[in-house]
Formats: sequence, C-alpha cells, structure tokens
Amino acid sequence: PERTLFLTMKAPIRPLSRGVIKGIVFTRLNDLGIKGKRRGPHALRHAAAQHLLDQGLSMKAVGDYLGHRSTAATAIYAKVNLNTLREVAEINLEGLL
Repeated sequence: PERTLFLTMKAPIRPLSRGVIKGIVFTRLNDLGIKGKRRGPHALRHAAAQHLLDQGLSMKAVGDYLGHRSTAATAIYAKVNLNTLREVAEINLEGLL
C-alpha cells in the first residue's frame, strides 16, 4: 500500500501530486539561491542520504531509513567524499603488515 506524506490543507483533503511537490521544492531552493541541475525532491533525498553516510551510519542503516530493500539501491546514494579519502590515505599502516 502507498503511504502518503504530503496532503492538501483544504478540502477535499487529498495527496499532493508529485508535480506540486517538485514545484514547491524547486521554488524554495531557488528562493534560497541554491543552483544546480538537480534541485527537486529527489535531490533532497540524496542530500539526506549522503549526510547520514558522512555521519558514519552504515549503508544498511541508511537503506532502512530510505525504505530500500537492498544495499545495492542505497549504494547509488554513496558519493566519494574526498576529505574522507584523504584522511584514510594519511592513516599510518606501519606495523600492521
């Protein structure tokens, strides 16, 4: 069954369409001066997922939060974080081998 998150505020109460939600998000991001190709609701989902991954949550935990059934679907949200890669590259591995 489909779960509805956003509803109209006036009767008749019904789910907001994807187009209306996209318009609201696009307008708000535009008002905030946020530019870029991807500025719709899905971009916010990606940003939230990336934020959770950057905070150290596991791929499984983020996938559960997003409602994914497999970690492969969640892996799409994982972007390379250059700062994290630099930190890992600087770890002294001497004595581990």
